[in-house]
Amino acid sequence: MARINSYNFAGEMPRIDPKLLDGRFATKALNVELRRGQIAPANLPADTGQTLGTATQTLSLFNREGNEGQGFWLEFAGDVDVVRGQIAGDTSLRTYYTGDGVPKITDATLATGGPGPYPSAAHDLGLPAPSGPPDVSGPDGEPPEGGQAIDTAYIVTFVSSRGEEGPPSAPSRIVQRWDGAAVEVTAIPVASGNFIVQSKRIYRAQSTGGYQFVAEIPAGQTDFSDSVESEQLGETCPSLDWIAPDPNMRGLTALPNGVMLGAFGNTLAFCEPYQPHAWPIRYQLAMAYDFVAAAVTSAGAVIGTTGKPYLVAGSEPAAMSLVPLDQIHACASKRSMVDMGEYVLYASPDGLVAVGGTDARLVTEPLILPAQFKQRFNPASIHAYRLEDRYLAFYNNGSERGSFSFSVEEGFRFYEVYADAAYLDEVSGDLYLCLAGVVSRWGAGAESSYTWRSKIWPSPLGVIFTAGKIDADSYPLTFDFYADGQLLHSRSVADGRAFRLPCARRYRHVQFELRGNAPVSNIQLASSMSEIR
Repeated sequence: MARINSYNFAGEMPRIDPKLLDGRFATKALNVELRRGQIAPANLPADTGQTLGTATQTLSLFNREGNEGQGFWLEFAGDVDVVRGQIAGDTSLRTYYTGDGVPKITDATLATGGPGPYPSAAHDLGLPAPSGPPDVSGPDGEPPEGGQAIDTAYIVTFVSSRGEEGPPSAPSRIVQRWDGAAVEVTAIPVASGNFIVQSKRIYRAQSTGGYQFVAEIPAGQTDFSDSVESEQLGETCPSLDWIAPDPNMRGLTALPNGVMLGAFGNTLAFCEPYQPHAWPIRYQLAMAYDFVAAAVTSAGAVIGTTGKPYLVAGSEPAAMSLVPLDQIHACASKRSMVDMGEYVLYASPDGLVAVGGTDARLVTEPLILPAQFKQRFNPASIHAYRLEDRYLAFYNNGSERGSFSFSVEEGFRFYEVYADAAYLDEVSGDLYLCLAGVVSRWGAGAESSYTWRSKIWPSPLGVIFTAGKIDADSYPLTFDFYADGQLLHSRSVADGRAFRLPCARRYRHVQFELRGNAPVSNIQLASSMSEIR
C-alpha cells in the first residue's frame, strides 16, 4: 500500500536534491502561477500596439495624460535612471536623467516636441559658472561730505529659463563706491552650452559682508551701471557653492524632502533640496568601493557597490550618514536592485541579497547554491522589477534567455519570456516590456501552457503505482509518469476520474510531470484504485 498526495504547490528549489525536496516543491516550474496553492497558467504579455524607435535598454512612461491618454515612452539604448522632479507647482513635468552622457533635464515641451523616438530633446542639467569675473570701475573723485567710501566687489550668476540659478563667477577686483554714485560693471560673460540662460544676476559685497542682490539683466547684456544704494540691496546669493552635477554621475535616485542622490566612482553626491541642478561639493560622501546601484527603503537608501553594501540615512543632505554593512555582498548588476518595500533585493555573484535596515542577507542561499545561481542566471545580466510581492527578473546566461520570479516561500518560477527592457508603472501596477520593438504588458495576454514536474518520490520496495487522479478546473491535461528517470507512461487526462497506470516493472523512484493550461489543485498516485480519494 502506497499513496502520493501532492497539493499546495510551490516552485523550484535547486539547492536541494530532487529526492529530498518537500512534496510541494518542483524540479521544473515553467510558465506557472502558484499564488493560490494551485498549479495555474501564467498569462502571456499582451501587445499594446505602441512601438519603439530604438534598440532599447531603458523605458520610462512620460506624461501619461498626453498622446490621447497613452502617454509617451522615453526610450534609451543604455542603462538610464529617469526621475520626475520634486518641484512644487511644476506643470511642465520636469524630468531628470543620468546614464545618457552628462546628466540631463527635459520637460513636456522638450521631450515630446518631435515625432519620436522620445525624448526629442533635453538640456544639460545644471549651469556653469561664468567664464570670468566682470570688469568694474568705481566713481571718480571723493564721496560727498558725510558720505562713506566702501570697498566693493561683484559676482555674476546665470539664470535658466526655469529660474534655476548657477554658481557665481570669480569676484571682480575691489573698487570703492558710495551711495549716490555709480559703479560701471562691464565685460559681463555670456553663457554658451546645451541649456537656455534667460538672465544674469549681479551681486555685490561691501566691506566684509556677503554678496547681495543688485539687479537681474537679460542674458545677452554685457554691462550694467550700478547706482543701487546699500539699503536697497536684496538677498544674499544662494548659489555660492552650487555646482552642476559631475558629468559622469549616474544612478539618479529620488530621496524624501526633495533631495536627489547620484554617484560617480566611489563618491555619492546629493543635490540641494528641491534644486536638482545644484550639487554642492560639501554634500559629497566617499565610500571604500565604487558605486553600482541605489534604491530607497523606509530605513534609508541602500547603496550597492563592488564590495560591501551601504545604508544612507538623513533628513537633509548636509546631515547624511553613510554606514557600511558588515556583509560583503557585491552588487553584480545595477538594474537588478529593486525596492521591495521594507527591504531591497539585488543580485550578487552568489545569489539574491536582501537589505533591510542594517542587515544584509543572502536570501537565496537555502534555495540555490552560489555556483548554480551563477551558471543559471549570469548575475551581471539580470534586470529586475517588483511585481506585487514578487521579485521578477530577466536574465541571459549566454545560451538561454528567460525570466524568473522569486519569493522565499514559493521558490523560483520560470517563464519563457525575455525582455531587454521593462518599466513598472507605479500608478497602475502594470509592468511593460520591450519585446521586439513593441511595448507589451506583462500578464495581460492569453494563458500560456505550463509545465510542473514533481520531486523524485521513493517507491517502497515491492510497491508499484497503478492509479492516478488529477483534480483540475478543466481538462484535458497531459500527464507524464517517470520511473527511475525513464518515461514510463504519457497520457491525456480528460476528466477528474481516477485512471490506471501501467504495471510494466518494479522501480525505486517515481516522478510525474503535468502540462496544460487549467488550474490544478491536487495530484494523487496510489498502488490501487481503492486508495484514490
